[in-house]
Amino acid sequence: MSSIFFWRSAGIVSVVRKNSFVSRFRNRCLSIIDQQQLTIRHQQRYYSASSSSINMPPSVEKNQVQQDDAAVLLRKLQVFQWLQKESPCFRVDGNQVTIITGPEDFYKVLLEKASQAKNRVTLASLYLGTGSHEKELVQVLANTMQQESKPRVRVLLDACRGSRGSENNSRKMLLPLVQFHKEQCSVHLYHTPALRGLVRAMLPERFNEVIGLQHMKIYLFDNSLLVSGANLSHDYFTNRQDRYLLVENCPALADFCDKLVETVCQFSFRLNGSNDLLMDPGFPFHPRKSSRNDFSTEAKRRVELLFKEEIRRNDSEFGQSSSTKNKEDTWIFPFVQMGQLG
Repeated sequence: MSSIFFWRSAGIVSVVRKNSFVSRFRNRCLSIIDQQQLTIRHQQRYYSASSSSINMPPSVEKNQVQQDDAAVLLRKLQVFQWLQKESPCFRVDGNQVTIITGPEDFYKVLLEKASQAKNRVTLASLYLGTGSHEKELVQVLANTMQQESKPRVRVLLDACRGSRGSENNSRKMLLPLVQFHKEQCSVHLYHTPALRGLVRAMLPERFNEVIGLQHMKIYLFDNSLLVSGANLSHDYFTNRQDRYLLVENCPALADFCDKLVETVCQFSFRLNGSNDLLMDPGFPFHPRKSSRNDFSTEAKRRVELLFKEEIRRNDSEFGQSSSTKNKEDTWIFPFVQMGQLG
């Protein structure tokens, strides 16, 4: 449901997922890369825009990153300026971006950042598992909310996947947080407007998830953002390899991603202390009971409005050279894919 596109003066790495719009976006970027021969190097491998590794050129020494001269960099900046029409741009120092290399480190970073949060924790994922690792994460969140600063915790999951299983599921895992920290913690579950009526009645659990899901992976702690394709579950914490990019000390990007999750929460169910799912009274339509078109149109309008406002906010800054301003050599363009909303 979301993607983030990283562009750096030394190269490019993309974590975009395929869908109708993102595929066109990715193909355009790959076409540009073919022309500009852009790569980004991490450790001893080079990664293309499809995130697949390629052999390191023999002429490049270990730990040496190719640098662009001013003329080449300027040409590349001009090539990518079209992105400002599609997405807001957030500029950071490349040293603020860390590639986490494995699932165990991913889990450690989650626990560390969650325990250190002073103001906010925002977690958006497909679901939360029910094992010991997940219980430890929930306990860390509970402990964090007891700190003197009283940080706010917001969790967004998918309603179908997060409700799967009558004995134990994501909702029951998070229920104690809602019951004991209702002023600080909110848990939201997005339900696709496509799953309704006879189809919803006939499709059993697991199978109903093929109709549509919320699977943004945004893990935000104060002003640090962890972007991944990994869910919050045991396999992804132990032996299932995925992509993990940690962007630290990026308040503008963190604020935007927090607003994005908040916007989706507006048209999602909210979990109450009785384990019931209730719609936000501020949203006029229901994903199952209202007209699908009415729900989708209003939800889409709110997401698009968020993007348009953010693009207007930083549009005047986009033309400035980020390569010479405070070492901001990395540009980040968030994209969302929400085909369920039209």
